Amino acid sequence: MNSSSRVAPPSNLSYLVKAVGLCGLYLGAALLGLHFASVGASVSLVWPPTGIAIAALTLWGLRYWPSIALGAFIANALTPIPIAAAAGIAVGNTVEALVAAYWLRRSTRSRPDLDDIRQVRTLVAVAAPGGAICSALIGTISLWLSGSLDSGAVPLAIAIWWIGDLLGGLIVAPLFLAWSASRNPVIDGRGLVELLLLFLGTALAAEFGLGLFRGESFIGDVNYLYLLFPFVVWAGLRLGARGATLVTFFIAVVAVGRTVGGAGPFVNASSTRTLFAFGCYLIAVAVTGLVLAAAVQWERRQATSALGKSEELRRQALDAARMGTWHWSVEGNTLTWDDNLRRLYGLEPGTPIS
Repeated sequence: MNSSSRVAPPSNLSYLVKAVGLCGLYLGAALLGLHFASVGASVSLVWPPTGIAIAALTLWGLRYWPSIALGAFIANALTPIPIAAAAGIAVGNTVEALVAAYWLRRSTRSRPDLDDIRQVRTLVAVAAPGGAICSALIGTISLWLSGSLDSGAVPLAIAIWWIGDLLGGLIVAPLFLAWSASRNPVIDGRGLVELLLLFLGTALAAEFGLGLFRGESFIGDVNYLYLLFPFVVWAGLRLGARGATLVTFFIAVVAVGRTVGGAGPFVNASSTRTLFAFGCYLIAVAVTGLVLAAAVQWERRQATSALGKSEELRRQALDAARMGTWHWSVEGNTLTWDDNLRRLYGLEPGTPIS
């Protein structure tokens, strides 16, 4: 037995375990999403499996597409629609994940980094909406051809399907992508306190803005939705993509709970207007957090890079001129010399200066 044959089984086993786990996770999320179906039994504005599929194929590779196809097929086969329609929807969901993941992987050099404004631009402008329209068109046409959807309901179904999948791509996928990044920020005591205050403030603002006190006469007619944006901005500025995606996900969960419960600012006499108001608001929140966090990190990296280049040019100039530098700290009353200055005074590099 050669070495390659001994290594292959663990690799295949790892793939199988991940594939089965992904299929189960997708199936569970799909059943949750179907619980909120608003057009027929298969069109839902709440569709978290899209985000799971995009994140998994982006992080693990496109070869895990059978897990998405199988999970989507089983979930839809459990509904009253024909098996052929369930298969068509599964094809659409798989194509969606493949298209979105392909574009994301193409924009990354190694692993996804949502602190990179170019990758966020790809996700927001290309991957998520492009994949969502593939799923919406293929899925809706499959329902229509099978007789599960009337011709008059097709445009509405496509719109709701697209927005629901887009929300999954902009809220759920970034959460997995951001928190799977290898760069783990160090959170000290002050950082932990800030994180707790952030979520406490978000929770209170969400309760005011999304329904808990809407029945009170003195605030019931005031739109408090804008109260949530400062917390998304705060999270993006201070905690980057990880903070922004976490706060956005929390807001989405609260919004879904309030809207489904018949409360909150999105509820309207028209169910269609309710759905679109809900979807558009969450898209705005998600895009705001992602773009702001990435833009701030991009500017910081550019500034750090420019400072590093400036310091290197200064060092090269001092070396060429055989000059040295010193620094006196007022706070600590300490004097620091560089090695060039030590050499000018006949001292060895690293010699302590009193």
